[in-house]
Amino acid sequence: MDKILYHSVWLQRDAANAFKMFTRNEHLQSWLTEIADVEPTVD
Repeated sequence: MDKILYHSVWLQRDAANAFKMFTRNEHLQSWLTEIADVEPTVD
């Protein structure tokens, strides 16, 4: 069975900056993980 992790945080940012917090490696590495390698795409 797969394990599903849920993580919730309150970001005191506007929507544009909050989006960057989840879509840019350097921002993810500042608060969520040591190493991030994301490549956001639009389908």
